[in-house]
Amino acid sequence: ASRQGMNGTQAINNSDSAIYESLSLVRGATGLASGTGEPGGVLELTRKRPTREARTSIEAGGGNWSHIRTVLDSSGALNRDGSLRGRGIAAYDHGGDWQHRAKQDRGTLYGILEYDLTPDTTLTLGLQHNQMRARGSVMIGYENYYGDPAHGYRFTPFGPRDNAGTRWSYNKSRSSEIFTRVNHRLNENWQLDAQYSYSFGKREQEYGVVGSVAVQHDGTARLTSGYWEHAPKEHNLDLNISGKYPLWGREHELKIGWCPKMYAASNKSVVDIEKSDGKCLNVIEHLLGKTAGFTHRTAY
Repeated sequence: ASRQGMNGTQAINNSDSAIYESLSLVRGATGLASGTGEPGGVLELTRKRPTREARTSIEAGGGNWSHIRTVLDSSGALNRDGSLRGRGIAAYDHGGDWQHRAKQDRGTLYGILEYDLTPDTTLTLGLQHNQMRARGSVMIGYENYYGDPAHGYRFTPFGPRDNAGTRWSYNKSRSSEIFTRVNHRLNENWQLDAQYSYSFGKREQEYGVVGSVAVQHDGTARLTSGYWEHAPKEHNLDLNISGKYPLWGREHELKIGWCPKMYAASNKSVVDIEKSDGKCLNVIEHLLGKTAGFTHRTAY
């Protein structure tokens, strides 16, 4: 995927849709100049830009599982002639999840400034920050069947909303991006464009899961717990010249550019033996309400 022409490696699944003006799927050869160079196509996300006229909007909504959502979007000129423009967006999501016991909070802050250095040259500066915290959920579901050859196998009675994670499991992430752009229009058909962005963030998860593997014939399974974190950093630079020209009675488009990037990440993963070793729970009885497990660190 790319955002306003910038190729990116970091996951953007935590970006709120409130900051985007449009989403375009461009199929074909354009993919050769983006991402990993595959010819399939490009998914382009275009961020919202400042407007000259003053405008402010507030959105609020609610849904299932005590879900609420609010969005504040304000934009307008910051000086008399409108050469300096700004826009700020704040979005917040809070509520439950489709899984039992799971809850999550998401927040996004986005700010962008545009300044017309000349009638043909525009400078852009922006910042985006995303934050998410989920509690009581894990990335793994229950096993589909349980048992062994001596006692036979049976399907587990778990439904799509049943949760294999402990209450104390959590998953949180934060990501930030600072970006700038200079666009200069040479004439009606040609333009120079320079973009740079620096992205950084961290994602961590502490998990406790039971019933996802090796459920015994009596319905018991061992608790597996652990911790992992991932902290990426990425620099992106995009310099290009693009335009249109006539040749052989047709109009053609040409784009020549240079797009270096630098990506690095630190990772850590630990299986918590102290919490995992020897702890078992009858997941079948728990589902039927016969046990009180999954409540705290020492009793799941």
